[in-house]
Amino acid sequence: MVYSLSSAVAVLFLVGVGALAASGAFQSTSRRTIPPKPIPIRSSNPKSLVITNQSCSASACHGAADSANGRMWTCSATLWQTADPHSGTFSLLTQKPNRPVKVYAETMIRRLGWKTPATEEARCLACHSDPTSSSARAEGVGCQTCHGPADKWLLSHTTGNNIGMVALNDVAARAQNCAGCHIGAAKDGFPRREVDHDLIAAGHPRLTYDFAEHHRRLPKHWEEKVRTSAGVRPVSPNFELRLWLVGLAVEAQAASQLLASRAASSAWPELAEFRCSSCHHTIPDDNRTPSTGSLRWRSSWSILTSGGRNPALKRLFEIMGERRPPSSNRIGEAAEAASVELNLTINALSQAPDSELRKELFDRLGPFPLTGVDGEDAVPLLQALAADERGRRRNRPEAVTRVGDRDFEDAYDCARQQNWGQLKDRLGIILRKLQELE
Repeated sequence: MVYSLSSAVAVLFLVGVGALAASGAFQSTSRRTIPPKPIPIRSSNPKSLVITNQSCSASACHGAADSANGRMWTCSATLWQTADPHSGTFSLLTQKPNRPVKVYAETMIRRLGWKTPATEEARCLACHSDPTSSSARAEGVGCQTCHGPADKWLLSHTTGNNIGMVALNDVAARAQNCAGCHIGAAKDGFPRREVDHDLIAAGHPRLTYDFAEHHRRLPKHWEEKVRTSAGVRPVSPNFELRLWLVGLAVEAQAASQLLASRAASSAWPELAEFRCSSCHHTIPDDNRTPSTGSLRWRSSWSILTSGGRNPALKRLFEIMGERRPPSSNRIGEAAEAASVELNLTINALSQAPDSELRKELFDRLGPFPLTGVDGEDAVPLLQALAADERGRRRNRPEAVTRVGDRDFEDAYDCARQQNWGQLKDRLGIILRKLQELE
């Protein structure tokens, strides 16, 4: 079977990332009408205002069958409900999940010895629903979960200024919003969100997340555009690269913050922090050295330290890779320092000019030793190069390229077969060809 470059990343479904539906083209509008004000639903707490997803789905608001005159917002709730996988997250806690699962949630609950049903357990609801609202719980991860509490934006968003909503038009804010569940978080006002080793052992899938790739697969119920002081403009052909670069830094920061929280826990060490293949030797890993028996932290974020960048993050990698287990205090301090440092990286990558994004990528990949990357962690680097090539072809469709679809197809085939050594070889070939085109 032959895959085109734009669809080749679908192979990652076979290595555990999962496939989401493709989206249609984005549309923009220069004129906006004011929809009728949604009817608020109040929770049992008189001080809080709760908006369920259904209350946003009126046909005159966001529930139209199709976009009206190119205005995506008119059908955004319909698109979310019918195509977005987040709308079915609560069902995964029931005995009738909306997609196949290997282990039912109640089976995990029983194995863990928890007494509360999954549909009422705060640790499950924190990521599988809107944890702030029992009335909106069964609707999955919906409007308020991503856009923020409705009492801050209910009125303002009807005028088009969106004051009080989470600024999801900002790539960094969007990535950080996603990382809370897809990486984990312990200090953001929600119930603690994490998938620890106990949950994995009970049957919960291990969290493997690449913000840019998941974002690319997500059915879009919004218009992709960039707000600037000069107004709103379409995104650049290098937008996917910005998603990848910013997303990688956000993922590393979220992981560092969660690590600091875990290190401060009495349950440290938390084995979910480390490569599964460190202990489970049946998992393919071409970099395992059986005689060491050492745990290894995930290596894909180490590209952020390339060329001497982010020394605090590099120090954290060194500490996590020590043969003798470091103290939890050392880990916590190093993780906090890395998190603070990564704030600067996130801001810099978010604000970098579009024209500098390709240079930013290759400046990081150029001196980066692929031999030091765990095989599975080479997949996000392949995704970055695929995103770069898609953007390059959109920028210069007439340009001759030495990198063909076959190069990427072969690399993704290695990923599907979990042939990590050959994947890194293929990745090196693609990188060299792309560098020669600079």
